[in-house]
Amino acid sequence: MGIFRRLFGGGDEGPKEPVDTAWHFYVKSNYADEIIDIRVDPNADLSPEFDGPGDSASHYTSNKDIIGAKSFRTINLYLVFDSSRAFTGDYTIQGGELVDQAAYDAWKARETAESAGDGDTDEG
Repeated sequence: MGIFRRLFGGGDEGPKEPVDTAWHFYVKSNYADEIIDIRVDPNADLSPEFDGPGDSASHYTSNKDIIGAKSFRTINLYLVFDSSRAFTGDYTIQGGELVDQAAYDAWKARETAESAGDGDTDEG
């Protein structure tokens, strides 16, 4: 019976929350007042590059074409990762700039406050 519990997850353990192992990059658009959260999954979104001898990847890259909610102009983000799929810090971006999570959080809070304020039109 224990084998079925291990396979199908029964018993005392509650449902486990999935762990997000992806990288998050925050792109500030040059075309509109928005910052976009870009998710890069190291197991699914990286393309191997073979620049050296041998059969293993010398490094990985990810190319993201981004369209935000406020502008339909494309932002291109190209990221470089090392052979162990860790971000090297090398990137190119056209149509925007990378910002940190604090800038994204501040922008998101401002957007939430503004949208909450828009719904309050009672001037009684």
